[in-house]
Amino acid sequence: MSSPLNPISQAQEAINSLSNTYLDWTRSQLKDMFNLIERYEDGQKSFNAAILEQLFDLSHNIKGMGGSFGYHLMTDVGGSLCSYLHRIEQPEAASFNVINAHIKAMDLIVSDDITGSGGHAGQKLLSQLHNMIEKSLTAA
Repeated sequence: MSSPLNPISQAQEAINSLSNTYLDWTRSQLKDMFNLIERYEDGQKSFNAAILEQLFDLSHNIKGMGGSFGYHLMTDVGGSLCSYLHRIEQPEAASFNVINAHIKAMDLIVSDDITGSGGHAGQKLLSQLHNMIEKSLTAA
C-alpha cells in the first residue's frame, strides 16, 4: 500500500499543473492587448479612456496572477504598466511606445519562460521601463 502524498506536495503539484494554464491564459491576454493598441501604432490616433481602461484591466489581471505561478517579473512589469496608466491625466497623452514596450516585455517573459525576478536582466528591464515612463510623463 502506497502512502498518500503530503498536503504540501499535493498543493505544489496542483500549482505546477496550473502553470501551463497560466501561460496559455496570459498569451491570450497579451494577444488581446496587442490587438487593442495596433491601431495607435502610427501615432495618427490618440488613446481614449475606454481603451486605457481595458489595457489596465488586462494588465492588472496578468500582474495579479504572475506571482502565484512564480512569474514575479511578470507581476512587476504588469504593475509598472498599471501604475503608468493610473498616472496619465488625459488619455490622449498616453504613449504608444511606453504601453507597447510593457506588453512586449510581458510577451518576452512568457515566450522565454522567465520565472522569478529575471535576475539582473529583469531588473535592468524594469529600470528601462521606469525610465521610459518618467520621460513620457515629463514630456506631456
